[in-house]
Amino acid sequence: MPAKLSVNLNAIAMLRNRRDLPWPSVTGIGRIALAAGAHGLTVHPRPDERHTRLSDVPEIRSLIDDEFPGAEFNIEGYPTEDFLLLVEKHQPEQVTLVPDDPAQATSDHGWN
Repeated sequence: MPAKLSVNLNAIAMLRNRRDLPWPSVTGIGRIALAAGAHGLTVHPRPDERHTRLSDVPEIRSLIDDEFPGAEFNIEGYPTEDFLLLVEKHQPEQVTLVPDDPAQATSDHGWN
């Protein structure tokens, strides 16, 4: 099976958050990626929202459902109860469990 591209929007969200402005738009960049042929979009909403915010998740879900219904939504995260509730609510096509502590600066290791 050939690999398919899912564009990770976390760096876009981090840039937006650093500027404390609504630009760059996470959904706007997601729209560009999908229109250019990406198979899906990926986010990793951390509890401190330093990258993707929880409010981004329903916006991206709506973008895919309304404009790109064949695209895949992938939500990455550490499997806390809150994370599992988030994915249950927004029903991504894929969930990637990430073995990082919620306070960790970045994901840098696998499961032990």
